[in-house]
Amino acid sequence: MKDFILKEESYCIYVTNILNEDISSYSNFLSDEEKKKLSLFQSNKRKIEFSAVRYLLKKNIGNFTIQYNEEGAPNLINGPAISISHSHDFVLIGQTTKNKIGLDIERIQSKIKNIAHKFLNQEDIENLNNKSDEIEYTKIWCCKEAIFKISSCKTLSLKKNIIIDLLSNSNATAIVKLNNEICYFSIKLHTVDDYIIAVVVK
Repeated sequence: MKDFILKEESYCIYVTNILNEDISSYSNFLSDEEKKKLSLFQSNKRKIEFSAVRYLLKKNIGNFTIQYNEEGAPNLINGPAISISHSHDFVLIGQTTKNKIGLDIERIQSKIKNIAHKFLNQEDIENLNNKSDEIEYTKIWCCKEAIFKISSCKTLSLKKNIIIDLLSNSNATAIVKLNNEICYFSIKLHTVDDYIIAVVVK
């Protein structure tokens, strides 16, 4: 297993590469209850992702149980705030010393241009300042997904309610407009191989 940590002052992201891994790599880290849940999944990839998250949790954070709130966001019983994400080869779990964390990872792929109209709004496009490659689009998508996760609001629209401004290769800002309220967020960006990771804490 190829594990590594991305660390900033207010958060840590624990990462494992699941390429060429199987369930047995993580099975020792599963409780009996988690093994029962694992047996319900049909997809082998889903089984590996589920197991890898529990492996990262227990190896790096502690022997906590993950539960999900009514919005589907993960949290730990009597533990720190966390967020979970996975994409292709990587599985991540982030924890923060703050109250909440939103985390997303996406692989950079040219096909994101085909769906850009579903999440880019006019303000996003203006902020891009004529940059329109798959890297920039992936960064915006990641930022919006991280904001969606930290907001825990199912009615939040990536296109209508969130505006992203990419300030640099490692920093972005978000403006969220919803129900006559405006909120501002700072977002950290990490690049790992051909993947983008976005993190927001509050």
